[in-house]
Amino acid sequence: MSVLTGNFKNELQKLFMRPKYVLFLLLELLICLLSMFVNTAVIKLTYGDAAEAAAGIPANMLYTASLMFVPVVVFIAAGDMFSGERYDYSLQVLLVRPISKMKIYVSKIMALLVITAMFLLGMLVSSFIMEFAVIHTVENSLSVAVYYALNFVPLITVVLFAVFINQFSSNAGMSIFMCTVILLGVYALQVFVPFAENFVFTKYLIWHTLWAEQSSIIKLAQAGIVTAAYDIIFFIAGYFKFETLEI
Repeated sequence: MSVLTGNFKNELQKLFMRPKYVLFLLLELLICLLSMFVNTAVIKLTYGDAAEAAAGIPANMLYTASLMFVPVVVFIAAGDMFSGERYDYSLQVLLVRPISKMKIYVSKIMALLVITAMFLLGMLVSSFIMEFAVIHTVENSLSVAVYYALNFVPLITVVLFAVFINQFSSNAGMSIFMCTVILLGVYALQVFVPFAENFVFTKYLIWHTLWAEQSSIIKLAQAGIVTAAYDIIFFIAGYFKFETLEI
């Protein structure tokens, strides 16, 4: 376990040392700021009440975070950790160390999960800051925080999906492109093929809506089963491909 923990810390440190992830965190704040300005302008022109726009920022930003912003950050980070390291041969160097491929694979996934949680939390904090700056309070903060926490669960699937796709390329840019195109394609499938909607993992990226709408136990169970099934498939398939990687 100490070897796994040590490699996890090393993987996380490598990500934190890249300046672009700090820029991504600043971008979250900018996205929230721009969203607030747009919503404020629209609502003020319509109703004359700018405070209503600010009050809805944290909940509205959860959709942006879950459906696009955090997944894109995950795709970039996964590209750096797998395809990028294969390209510069640092992964091959890691593979000759006295640590199993399973521990290397799991430690990288753990680091990606931390990055995912960090950026989801960053969106939550940024949106709270915007709301407080306008109306000097944070409405329904506990409920919104719970919704953000709930949406971390389906984002685990996005992490495992990105890791799986990265096993098929040694070019980080191509891996990021593939992940993005496939995700957009699944979104399109979800819209244009209603029958497939209940069987694609993207439907549950905004899992908090099921809880907010107080959906039945059956719907919640279905969401959990589908999400867990994709997690298992992506993890096993990704590891099988990673295991066959030649040094």
